[in-house]
Amino acid sequence: MRTISRPNHKYGGIAKILALLVSVAFASSACGSGAATGGGNGKASREIVYFAPSSAGISYLIAQFKGIKDYAKQAGYTVKFVLNNLDAAQQGQQVQQFVASGEKPAAIMIFPLDPKAGVNQAAQLSRIAPTFQINQKVAEGGWDYVKAYVGPSDALVGETAGKSLMHLRGELNARGTKLHSTEGNVLFIGSVPGTAQAQARYAGFVDATKAAPFNMLENHDCCSDAEKAYAMASQLIPKWKSKLDFIVTQNDDTANGIARALRQNGLEPGKDVWMVSGNCGGPASVLESKTVYATGLQSGYVEGAGMVSVISAYFASGKKIAPGEATLHYSEKAPSTSDKAPAQINILDNPPVFSADTASLTQNVWGVPLSQNCPLD
Repeated sequence: MRTISRPNHKYGGIAKILALLVSVAFASSACGSGAATGGGNGKASREIVYFAPSSAGISYLIAQFKGIKDYAKQAGYTVKFVLNNLDAAQQGQQVQQFVASGEKPAAIMIFPLDPKAGVNQAAQLSRIAPTFQINQKVAEGGWDYVKAYVGPSDALVGETAGKSLMHLRGELNARGTKLHSTEGNVLFIGSVPGTAQAQARYAGFVDATKAAPFNMLENHDCCSDAEKAYAMASQLIPKWKSKLDFIVTQNDDTANGIARALRQNGLEPGKDVWMVSGNCGGPASVLESKTVYATGLQSGYVEGAGMVSVISAYFASGKKIAPGEATLHYSEKAPSTSDKAPAQINILDNPPVFSADTASLTQNVWGVPLSQNCPLD
């Protein structure tokens, strides 16, 4: 098991977060004691259908799928994955085909590639079974069809990245490190173009740094995997090479690809250019080597497990949803079971993880090693 750093900084830290052992703020029911609906021949269905992008090459989704499978097994559900190739049009076709199939699952989960198109997809799916949305925030009009949401606040992810970068700039200034501008020049390489995630993360970053802003060279949406990030960065870095101080990346995977492009252009991460990533999906080596200064602990595993727990609690509580928002806090043990109605909006916590101090990844989040939550191995 690899080790990474943990922060002793005043606004976060893995040890501090896990030591609190806080209970999750939504009511979950991993036992699935409520009766699900649907199915044929008068029998209740125990199947959940998940419309999602393929996890191929995306560490975050690999962890999310594991959380879904683990908690579905505990709750007595099966999961059918309907995967697209990061293609919103393909997802729309898959939804239409499923609606026409006549299948009647207990519940449906959707990760909409296009949140606006996802409203229409949720409208179609909700006629078949209770529909729940994951990872991408529910767009205007969507709450008429979506029971509950589980996932990150991408604005919070951007905010955490902004605060971490300001902390880094303060350290560099204290050491007398010369930047290319007084504010520091930053290249923001975000998520898949046109997604609400990309827009919200950038907005959160700008909001968090507005009191002491950076000089933004470019906000360029890209991807979630290392190879596409490498290809994009290979085009962008030569353009900004003589002015570049900081890069904000989507996750640790994309940071790994960007680091490769930096080195090919004669720039060493952590020495000539400093990086902060939005969330921790990707290899631990980027933190161990201080290629990345800080990342956000956004757990894909908890996102997947939390979604299944919300669905299970929905049925266990008599198909009830509690209005309002709750935070999915990270605890060392899995959350206790409950038959209370889950919250309508369930947001993942996103504390910063720094590369400055050493800590073991053997600690658990929701009963699973941290290395399998992001993953960071």
